[in-house]
Amino acid sequence: MKEKRESLKNRFLNLTKKDDCFSSSFKLILFLLFLSAPSSVTMLRAQDKKMKVEGVVVDENKSTLPGVSVFIKGTSVGTVTDENGRFIIYLPDAKDSLNFSYIGYNNQAVKCTPAHQRMVRIQLMPAHQEIAELVVVAYGTTDRKAYTGAVSAVSAEQIQQNRSNNVLSSLQGMVPGLQLQNKAGAGGKSSQDIIIRGASSINGGIKPLYIIDGVPSEAMDQLSPDDIESISVLKDAAAISLYGARATNGVILISTKKGGTKGEKALVSYSGQVGVSTRTGKDYAKAGPRDYYELTWEALRNSALYGEKAGVLGEGKYPSAEAYASGELLNVLKYNAYNSATPVGLDGMLDPNAQLLWWEDYDKLLIKNGFRTEHNVNINGSSDRIKYFLSAGYLKQDGLEPGDSGFDRFTTRMNLSYDVFKNLTFGANMGMTASTSRSESVNNGYAQFATYARYTPGLYPLHKRNEAGELVKDSDGNLVLDFGDGPEGVLNSRRPDINTEGKGVNPLGTLDLDNSSGKSYYWFMNYFGEWQII
Repeated sequence: MKEKRESLKNRFLNLTKKDDCFSSSFKLILFLLFLSAPSSVTMLRAQDKKMKVEGVVVDENKSTLPGVSVFIKGTSVGTVTDENGRFIIYLPDAKDSLNFSYIGYNNQAVKCTPAHQRMVRIQLMPAHQEIAELVVVAYGTTDRKAYTGAVSAVSAEQIQQNRSNNVLSSLQGMVPGLQLQNKAGAGGKSSQDIIIRGASSINGGIKPLYIIDGVPSEAMDQLSPDDIESISVLKDAAAISLYGARATNGVILISTKKGGTKGEKALVSYSGQVGVSTRTGKDYAKAGPRDYYELTWEALRNSALYGEKAGVLGEGKYPSAEAYASGELLNVLKYNAYNSATPVGLDGMLDPNAQLLWWEDYDKLLIKNGFRTEHNVNINGSSDRIKYFLSAGYLKQDGLEPGDSGFDRFTTRMNLSYDVFKNLTFGANMGMTASTSRSESVNNGYAQFATYARYTPGLYPLHKRNEAGELVKDSDGNLVLDFGDGPEGVLNSRRPDINTEGKGVNPLGTLDLDNSSGKSYYWFMNYFGEWQII
């Protein structure tokens, strides 16, 4: 370059020597043009220093994306990909970064290096968007926003978070306006009454219509929560147009899980749970021994003053109503849990020197915690034509009452579908459940142990006591159960509520006599064919 410049200089000097006609101004112009020539070369070199980056943009399936915006970071300089997803852009600095953006996809920034001067490949991933909530209706599924009726949907994830022996319990707190009443869970088996639209008539029932995979059924307690895909609750009168008069009280649609997406490999999953079941709510506060004695004394005094015993005061045995109440208290109660022969004085207050010998807490003695264990395994997958879902589950729930009470359930399910042609599909949905419920009863007029614990005062013990309040043992040293049917006139022997036949009842003494067991078997088979005309 230096030699070339010297040559141009010599030519310029020779030209000015040969032709004297050049004016000084013209010579000056030529000289300035000569001086500007190195600057032009320098500008061309600066442009050559820009880095050319070319490449292609593809999506998650490696298909090209046309129309992707490609900008130099921090500037408004950019381009877009062509119909083949290709782009070319020049970077003023090799350290610049490129931003790629496309609707529905995550933005991506790439820092360029000299290695990117060759063809580069950029892959954009789709942005996570909220999936429209689907609800089950009479003839398939629809978008919740497109359905005009009042409907609530509960997903499989929500069901798993609120697990119970009965899938209907999973709806509690999940569906607005739904009232769920838990019945007695004797033997570890739970059952519920559901009210969706209120009472429709005086004599009519309030039970909604239950649909399991398109078939009316009431075997809610025979379903495993792990097999449920979704639950839809149709609340308003629009459900009547789909199901008729049976939907007057609302409809609950349960859909079980199906096979995976097309071509998905078989997935084997297991879930296991171990827990403890307790009584859901505490009972109301009951009178303690002091209150029970003093309130009974007050009732006796009032009966002597104003009630059926008002005449006893004139007979001379008791000088006052207070004396009558204190003297007859133990004759009425039949048992005495204090070490005092007159536990309540004439002032109606408990003797401060009286010591309590016992007071049964039936809530703790008759209501226990139940151990719960559950195991579920399923296989979910599909091929090009077949979709399948296989599951098996076992549940063991101990009851809250004494004895060998509980609920056992074994469930199996198989959902298959086969694409005969592109628009023709046949399938089968089959399930089988075997369950056993074991319960104990009190057999003394009370429906449950909880009822017995609520209405029986702690004064009347489970184990026999003598007149001094000491526990009685048999010849083998075992405690003797107290049935309250001992001889009359003996303290701590015979209860006042003994039946007319003179037979007493002890809730622990009838466990071996009043146990019951029920077994149930449930089969569900549903075959279908689907032909898509359009």
